[in-house]
Amino acid sequence: MAFSFDYDKTIFKLPVQVECLCTKIKNLSSAPLWYLVPFHGTTLGAGEVYTFIGNLTDWLQRKRYRTRNGLLQAVGDGKVAIVQLPVPHVTNGTVTKVLGLNAAGNAFTVSDPCWQ
Repeated sequence: MAFSFDYDKTIFKLPVQVECLCTKIKNLSSAPLWYLVPFHGTTLGAGEVYTFIGNLTDWLQRKRYRTRNGLLQAVGDGKVAIVQLPVPHVTNGTVTKVLGLNAAGNAFTVSDPCWQ
């Protein structure tokens, strides 16, 4: 089954499952927020979960001071929750096997990547 996500308000169907490569942010406030998510002009509605491919920290490093601080302040104020970050992927020495590093309770487990 292909993974669907809302990219700039357009639904794309990807040929493979890539949810383990995505970041999810949830608006916990009762008002829309429009400056806290990637892609200019995107609004995060009240209670909405916004999903984008990539890592939130990479996106924040490319943003201006005001955007970074706005998101961090919203998280600190309890208006926004970071629901998911991409799963770290590791390889063996010869890169013949890729494994996803997952948290399970108080321990780490490995699994096949979501796209396999």
